Amino acid sequence: MTSRKKAFLWLGDSISESATGVVGTSYPTTCRPCSIQDSYPARWARANGFLLQNIAQSNLYARDWAVTSADRWNRTDLAAGKFDGAFIAAGSNDYANNRSLAQYQADVATIISKIRDTIGADKPIYLVDIMPTTDASIRESLRT
Repeated sequence: MTSRKKAFLWLGDSISESATGVVGTSYPTTCRPCSIQDSYPARWARANGFLLQNIAQSNLYARDWAVTSADRWNRTDLAAGKFDGAFIAAGSNDYANNRSLAQYQADVATIISKIRDTIGADKPIYLVDIMPTTDASIRESLRT
């Protein structure tokens, strides 16, 4: 099926996949999933008239996406997607587990290269910021 709507590729971690909240106060053991159609990327796409192929996966670091031969890149036919652009929403797990900025930047550069090879060099790639927290520690300074 073809469409005149613009199509975007989206990759990220659990926040974009749609494991978006906690149940009660037991964050390490219980997350509250929602359907992928109700994830924030899907809601954005519907509200703005875009098509979206969301290949986000829970519990991944940017370094995991940087392994461009991994099977997560083959869960859909990316070549047939004919994407008009892409979104990278990785980084919250890197931030939460003290990966350095230099490590994160190197991983994102590799991810961008993989996406460019997939969608074309002339199409936009957007980096989505890591969601803010109320953490007043050094970790919040690192995030910003």
